[in-house]
Amino acid sequence: MELLLDEHISTRIAEDLRRRGHDVIALAEVSELRGQPDGAVFAWAAERGRSVVTYDTGFVSVLNQRIAAEESVTDVIVVSARRSPPGDRGHGALVRALAAFLGAADASPQRGRLLWLEAAPRSRGQASFHLVAQVLR
Repeated sequence: MELLLDEHISTRIAEDLRRRGHDVIALAEVSELRGQPDGAVFAWAAERGRSVVTYDTGFVSVLNQRIAAEESVTDVIVVSARRSPPGDRGHGALVRALAAFLGAADASPQRGRLLWLEAAPRSRGQASFHLVAQVLR
């Protein structure tokens, strides 16, 4: 699964995930996407087969609108700000959760899913995640 991290997710997260062997880019690394509305970001990701990772639940509406219009879609992964807050405080938890998710069977792309991802509390050094909900079109 290839990911596009939305604007509120640090490029450091993308760098850390790439070091772990995952195909991840941050919106801030794509000059044409900076400052663009959610719909344009979503369309760019869908055209390139990248799932969108975001804290912004506005992407849920974009996904629903594109499904209704029978336009190309991609998976949207909404991250819980409670367990993996934006910024330095949630950096490690988000890297661990996304890496664990990408290593799991659920990470195979199935265009049009809405996934709610929460970092699970660490236990014995194991990184984990909870897939809170998965909605298929």
